[in-house]
Amino acid sequence: MIDLDDTKTYPQEIKAWVLQMKEYFVKQIPRGSYKEDYEVEHKLWNLRIEEMEFVQDYLELHKETEVAVWHNTRILNEDEIRKEGIRTFGGDIEYAIERVKKVIVPLLLSTEKQEELIKSIMPLWERDKESRTKAVHFFYTKKQIHNPQLMEFASNLGGECVRWGLENIDNQMYRQEPYKRLWILGRPCSVKFKVTFDNIERRSREHIVRGIIIYYVMTEIYGLGNTIEDTGATMCDIVPQDILRIDEISNFELEQERFEAYQNFY
Repeated sequence: MIDLDDTKTYPQEIKAWVLQMKEYFVKQIPRGSYKEDYEVEHKLWNLRIEEMEFVQDYLELHKETEVAVWHNTRILNEDEIRKEGIRTFGGDIEYAIERVKKVIVPLLLSTEKQEELIKSIMPLWERDKESRTKAVHFFYTKKQIHNPQLMEFASNLGGECVRWGLENIDNQMYRQEPYKRLWILGRPCSVKFKVTFDNIERRSREHIVRGIIIYYVMTEIYGLGNTIEDTGATMCDIVPQDILRIDEISNFELEQERFEAYQNFY
Protein backbone atom coordinates (compact mmCIF):
# COMPACT_ATOMS: atom_id res chain seq x y z
CA MET A 1 0.00 0.00 0.00
CA ILE A 2 1.19 3.51 -0.83
CA ASP A 3 0.65 5.70 2.24
CA LEU A 4 1.04 9.27 1.04
CA ASP A 5 1.91 10.28 4.63
CA ASP A 6 4.92 7.94 4.59
CA THR A 7 7.55 8.47 1.89
CA LYS A 8 9.07 5.08 2.77
CA THR A 9 6.06 3.48 1.07
CA TYR A 10 6.54 5.37 -2.20
CA PRO A 11 7.29 2.84 -4.98
CA GLN A 12 10.94 2.13 -5.69
CA GLU A 13 9.93 1.46 -9.30
CA ILE A 14 9.01 5.12 -9.67
CA LYS A 15 12.25 6.22 -8.01
CA ALA A 16 14.29 4.05 -10.40
CA TRP A 17 12.55 5.59 -13.41
CA VAL A 18 13.19 9.12 -12.12
CA LEU A 19 16.91 8.37 -11.75
CA GLN A 20 17.00 6.94 -15.27
CA MET A 21 15.43 10.19 -16.48
CA LYS A 22 17.85 12.44 -14.57
CA GLU A 23 19.46 13.86 -17.72
CA TYR A 24 16.04 14.76 -19.13
CA PHE A 25 14.92 16.60 -16.00
CA VAL A 26 18.20 18.51 -15.59
CA LYS A 27 18.01 19.54 -19.25
CA GLN A 28 14.45 20.83 -18.78
CA ILE A 29 15.27 22.59 -15.51
CA PRO A 30 19.02 23.39 -15.40
CA ARG A 31 20.62 23.72 -12.02
CA GLY A 32 20.94 27.37 -11.14
CA SER A 33 17.93 28.36 -13.24
CA TYR A 34 15.81 28.92 -10.14
CA LYS A 35 16.04 30.87 -6.90
CA GLU A 36 13.39 29.15 -4.79
CA ASP A 37 12.49 25.47 -4.33
CA TYR A 38 8.89 26.04 -5.40
CA GLU A 39 10.06 27.25 -8.82
CA VAL A 40 11.40 23.76 -9.58
CA GLU A 41 8.10 22.18 -8.55
CA HIS A 42 6.09 24.58 -10.70
CA LYS A 43 8.32 23.90 -13.70
CA LEU A 44 7.87 20.17 -13.16
CA TRP A 45 4.08 20.65 -13.23
CA ASN A 46 4.47 22.37 -16.60
CA LEU A 47 6.16 19.27 -18.04
CA ARG A 48 2.79 17.46 -17.92
CA ILE A 49 4.39 14.43 -16.35
CA GLU A 50 0.99 12.80 -15.83
CA GLU A 51 0.68 12.34 -19.60
CA MET A 52 4.01 10.53 -19.98
CA GLU A 53 4.00 6.92 -21.13
CA PHE A 54 5.62 5.73 -17.92
CA VAL A 55 2.75 7.07 -15.81
CA GLN A 56 0.10 5.49 -18.02
CA ASP A 57 1.93 2.16 -18.09
CA TYR A 58 2.47 2.23 -14.33
CA LEU A 59 -1.22 2.78 -13.64
CA GLU A 60 -2.21 0.04 -16.08
CA LEU A 61 0.07 -2.43 -14.30
CA HIS A 62 -0.90 -1.36 -10.77
CA LYS A 63 -4.68 -1.07 -10.90
CA GLU A 64 -5.06 -3.01 -7.64
CA THR A 65 -2.40 -1.07 -5.73
CA GLU A 66 -3.96 0.59 -2.69
CA VAL A 67 -3.36 4.22 -1.75
CA ALA A 68 -4.05 5.70 1.70
CA VAL A 69 -5.65 9.17 1.65
CA TRP A 70 -7.76 11.48 3.87
CA HIS A 71 -11.31 12.88 3.87
CA ASN A 72 -12.60 15.69 6.11
CA THR A 73 -16.24 15.47 7.18
CA ARG A 74 -18.62 16.15 10.05
CA ILE A 75 -19.76 12.98 11.76
CA LEU A 76 -22.92 12.66 13.83
CA ASN A 77 -22.51 8.96 14.59
CA GLU A 78 -19.02 7.43 14.32
CA ASP A 79 -20.39 3.91 14.80
CA GLU A 80 -22.49 4.36 11.67
CA ILE A 81 -19.40 5.29 9.64
CA ARG A 82 -17.51 2.28 10.97
CA LYS A 83 -20.47 0.05 10.14
CA GLU A 84 -21.45 1.46 6.73
CA GLY A 85 -18.30 3.22 5.51
CA ILE A 86 -18.41 6.42 3.47
CA ARG A 87 -21.29 6.17 1.03
CA THR A 88 -21.84 8.20 -2.12
CA PHE A 89 -25.29 8.69 -3.63
CA GLY A 90 -24.38 6.25 -6.40
CA GLY A 91 -25.48 8.75 -9.03
CA ASP A 92 -29.08 8.45 -7.83
CA ILE A 93 -30.56 11.89 -7.15
CA GLU A 94 -33.68 10.41 -5.53
CA TYR A 95 -31.40 8.63 -3.06
CA ALA A 96 -29.50 11.88 -2.54
CA ILE A 97 -32.77 13.62 -1.62
CA GLU A 98 -33.59 10.81 0.82
CA ARG A 99 -30.16 11.10 2.46
CA VAL A 100 -30.37 14.88 2.83
CA LYS A 101 -33.82 14.64 4.37
CA LYS A 102 -32.39 12.21 6.90
CA VAL A 103 -29.60 14.66 7.76
CA ILE A 104 -32.01 17.55 8.35
CA VAL A 105 -34.44 15.54 10.56
CA PRO A 106 -33.06 17.18 13.75
CA LEU A 107 -34.03 20.60 12.39
CA LEU A 108 -37.75 19.73 12.55
CA LEU A 109 -38.36 21.69 9.36
CA SER A 110 -41.77 21.96 7.79
CA THR A 111 -42.34 20.09 4.54
CA GLU A 112 -42.29 23.43 2.74
CA LYS A 113 -38.87 24.36 4.18
CA GLN A 114 -37.48 20.91 3.37
CA GLU A 115 -38.61 21.24 -0.23
CA GLU A 116 -37.15 24.74 -0.44
CA LEU A 117 -33.73 23.42 0.57
CA ILE A 118 -33.90 20.40 -1.75
CA LYS A 119 -34.91 22.63 -4.66
CA SER A 120 -31.91 24.87 -3.95
CA ILE A 121 -29.50 21.90 -3.91
CA MET A 122 -30.84 20.16 -7.04
CA PRO A 123 -28.95 22.30 -9.61
CA LEU A 124 -25.66 21.41 -7.88
CA TRP A 125 -26.34 17.68 -8.17
CA GLU A 126 -27.57 17.98 -11.74
CA ARG A 127 -24.69 20.18 -12.92
CA ASP A 128 -21.88 18.08 -11.42
CA LYS A 129 -23.56 14.70 -11.12
CA GLU A 130 -20.38 12.60 -11.34
CA SER A 131 -18.49 14.68 -8.80
CA ARG A 132 -21.37 15.40 -6.40
CA THR A 133 -23.22 12.08 -6.39
CA LYS A 134 -20.70 9.35 -7.27
CA ALA A 135 -17.40 10.41 -5.69
CA VAL A 136 -15.70 10.58 -2.31
CA HIS A 137 -13.34 13.55 -2.35
CA PHE A 138 -9.99 13.20 -0.63
CA PHE A 139 -6.66 14.88 0.02
CA TYR A 140 -3.21 13.36 0.20
CA THR A 141 -1.64 13.85 3.64
CA LYS A 142 -2.45 14.66 7.25
CA LYS A 143 -0.48 17.92 6.85
CA GLN A 144 -3.42 19.16 4.78
CA ILE A 145 -6.08 18.49 7.43
CA HIS A 146 -5.98 22.07 8.72
CA ASN A 147 -6.01 23.68 5.28
CA PRO A 148 -8.92 26.18 5.59
CA GLN A 149 -10.55 25.05 2.34
CA LEU A 150 -10.42 21.40 3.42
CA MET A 151 -11.55 22.21 6.98
CA GLU A 152 -14.74 23.62 5.48
CA PHE A 153 -15.78 20.09 4.45
CA ALA A 154 -16.15 19.35 8.17
CA SER A 155 -18.03 22.53 9.02
CA ASN A 156 -21.58 21.16 8.73
CA LEU A 157 -23.59 17.96 8.54
CA GLY A 158 -24.68 17.17 5.00
CA GLY A 159 -21.56 18.50 3.31
CA GLU A 160 -20.94 21.30 0.88
CA CYS A 161 -24.07 20.86 -1.24
CA VAL A 162 -26.27 21.42 1.82
CA ARG A 163 -24.12 24.41 2.77
CA TRP A 164 -24.28 25.88 -0.73
CA GLY A 165 -27.99 25.12 -0.96
CA LEU A 166 -28.63 27.20 2.14
CA GLU A 167 -26.36 29.97 0.84
CA ASN A 168 -28.40 30.09 -2.36
CA ILE A 169 -31.47 30.83 -0.28
CA ASP A 170 -29.82 33.26 2.14
CA ASN A 171 -26.07 33.57 2.72
CA GLN A 172 -26.66 34.19 6.43
CA MET A 173 -29.03 31.26 6.92
CA TYR A 174 -26.31 29.10 8.52
CA ARG A 175 -26.32 31.51 11.46
CA GLN A 176 -30.06 31.13 11.99
CA GLU A 177 -31.82 28.48 14.04
CA PRO A 178 -32.65 25.73 13.36
CA TYR A 179 -30.20 25.57 10.42
CA LYS A 180 -27.28 26.42 12.68
CA ARG A 181 -27.76 22.98 14.27
CA LEU A 182 -26.04 21.48 11.21
CA TRP A 183 -22.88 23.40 12.19
CA ILE A 184 -23.14 22.53 15.90
CA LEU A 185 -24.21 18.88 16.03
CA GLY A 186 -21.68 16.13 15.42
CA ARG A 187 -17.89 16.22 15.41
CA PRO A 188 -15.48 17.56 12.76
CA CYS A 189 -13.33 14.59 11.78
CA SER A 190 -10.64 13.41 9.38
CA VAL A 191 -11.12 9.90 8.02
CA LYS A 192 -8.12 8.06 6.60
CA PHE A 193 -9.01 5.33 4.14
CA LYS A 194 -7.45 3.18 1.44
CA VAL A 195 -8.62 2.81 -2.15
CA THR A 196 -7.18 1.11 -5.23
CA PHE A 197 -5.91 3.09 -8.19
CA ASP A 198 -8.60 1.45 -10.29
CA ASN A 199 -11.29 3.05 -8.09
CA ILE A 200 -9.80 6.54 -8.24
CA GLU A 201 -10.94 9.03 -10.88
CA ARG A 202 -8.52 9.03 -13.85
CA ARG A 203 -6.98 12.48 -13.45
CA SER A 204 -6.73 12.00 -9.69
CA ARG A 205 -4.74 8.77 -9.99
CA GLU A 206 -2.48 10.32 -12.62
CA HIS A 207 -1.81 13.22 -10.28
CA ILE A 208 -0.90 10.89 -7.42
CA VAL A 209 1.80 9.24 -9.54
CA ARG A 210 2.90 12.66 -10.81
CA GLY A 211 3.21 13.83 -7.21
CA ILE A 212 5.42 10.89 -6.28
CA ILE A 213 7.59 11.50 -9.35
CA ILE A 214 7.97 15.17 -8.42
CA TYR A 215 8.89 14.15 -4.87
CA TYR A 216 11.69 11.92 -6.17
CA VAL A 217 12.89 14.49 -8.73
CA MET A 218 13.06 17.19 -6.07
CA THR A 219 14.78 15.06 -3.43
CA GLU A 220 16.96 12.71 -5.47
CA ILE A 221 18.03 14.95 -8.37
CA TYR A 222 17.93 18.49 -6.97
CA GLY A 223 18.48 17.72 -3.29
CA LEU A 224 15.48 19.81 -2.29
CA GLY A 225 12.71 19.14 0.20
CA ASN A 226 9.24 18.30 -1.04
CA THR A 227 5.88 17.29 0.40
CA ILE A 228 3.10 15.94 -1.80
CA GLU A 229 -0.10 17.94 -1.32
CA ASP A 230 -3.13 17.73 -3.60
CA THR A 231 -6.74 16.61 -3.73
CA GLY A 232 -8.63 13.99 -5.73
CA ALA A 233 -11.76 11.85 -5.90
CA THR A 234 -12.73 8.21 -5.90
CA MET A 235 -15.31 6.63 -8.19
CA CYS A 236 -16.73 4.42 -5.47
CA ASP A 237 -18.05 4.15 -1.92
CA ILE A 238 -15.53 3.43 0.82
CA VAL A 239 -16.40 0.16 2.54
CA PRO A 240 -15.94 -0.12 6.33
CA GLN A 241 -12.91 -2.41 6.13
CA ASP A 242 -11.05 0.19 4.07
CA ILE A 243 -11.33 2.87 6.76
CA LEU A 244 -7.97 3.04 8.51
CA ARG A 245 -8.67 5.62 11.23
CA ILE A 246 -11.03 8.38 12.30
CA ASP A 247 -9.53 11.39 14.10
CA GLU A 248 -11.36 14.40 15.50
CA ILE A 249 -9.93 17.62 14.06
CA SER A 250 -8.21 19.45 16.89
CA ASN A 251 -8.95 23.13 17.65
CA PHE A 252 -11.56 23.15 14.89
CA GLU A 253 -13.75 25.94 16.25
CA LEU A 254 -10.78 28.13 17.21
CA GLU A 255 -9.35 27.84 13.72
CA GLN A 256 -12.69 28.52 12.04
CA GLU A 257 -13.22 31.62 14.17
CA ARG A 258 -10.20 33.22 12.53
CA PHE A 259 -12.42 33.83 9.52
CA GLU A 260 -15.14 36.44 9.33
CA ALA A 261 -17.83 33.91 8.42
CA TYR A 262 -17.43 32.18 11.80
CA GLN A 263 -16.64 35.07 14.13
CA ASN A 264 -19.01 35.05 17.14
CA PHE A 265 -20.59 31.92 15.69
CA TYR A 266 -19.83 29.06 18.07
